[in-house]
Amino acid sequence: MKNVLSLIMFFVVIGVLATSLAPNATRPDQIILLHICQTEHDLEQILEWESKDIVRYRAATRNGTIMPLDAARESAAAMIAADKMRCDESNRVVIELRRSEGNGSGTVVEVLDGDKLERYCPRTIKRYGHPCR
Repeated sequence: MKNVLSLIMFFVVIGVLATSLAPNATRPDQIILLHICQTEHDLEQILEWESKDIVRYRAATRNGTIMPLDAARESAAAMIAADKMRCDESNRVVIELRRSEGNGSGTVVEVLDGDKLERYCPRTIKRYGHPCR
């Protein structure tokens, strides 16, 4: 029993060290701030759709079965979980967006820092500071 317990503890310590030493690892506090930032951005977008694009608004809120804030939280959680929004090694926010233009579609990687980031989620930046620092 003692050997099994020490072996489990060994693997836990190795896992923690490997996670902390990984070069592109995003810390838990960064993940939370990225989620808050993306939720803010998505909520603003959904509320804008309410008056300008009712079809997208209904799709986002599942025909009114969920509140816009809940829809924004789900959307942000999906982006964070899929690693489409993250901190890079230079402590900048990186977002992968799918764009469909014309006949084709593709992924666009956008780096948010400085003014771009402040426009993306101004309340989050004002209240908590930069998510990746």
